[in-house]
Amino acid sequence: MVELARSRREETLRQARIHFNEWRAARGKSLLPHRREPYVDHLQPIVLLAMNTGLRRNELLQLGWQDIDFEAKWLTVRGVSAKNGQTRRIPLNTEAHATLEAWRKLAKEGESRVSPGVGGVD
Repeated sequence: MVELARSRREETLRQARIHFNEWRAARGKSLLPHRREPYVDHLQPIVLLAMNTGLRRNELLQLGWQDIDFEAKWLTVRGVSAKNGQTRRIPLNTEAHATLEAWRKLAKEGESRVSPGVGGVD
């Protein structure tokens, strides 16, 4: 059920881009790139990470790429962003790991945070 809702939302956003480009083309305006990425925005990966890791909102927003060990499949929540102020390591299940791998491919070079610009950070 959740998978269906996720794919429906992503497909709706992709179709909206196609229709918008049709509107732009009819008016002689330049077209926007097609949305072929696995995620069209930050919402789906953040929700997937929250569900699969139990991270809190602030922990997700403060998570940096340097906090993720892709080979060992761990992420580190630093004490400054943790509710109790203690650093801890969280194991990544298959879905969380795949989500981060796909999201990393979309990250712009030099971005330090996993979700830059979300919530006014970075």
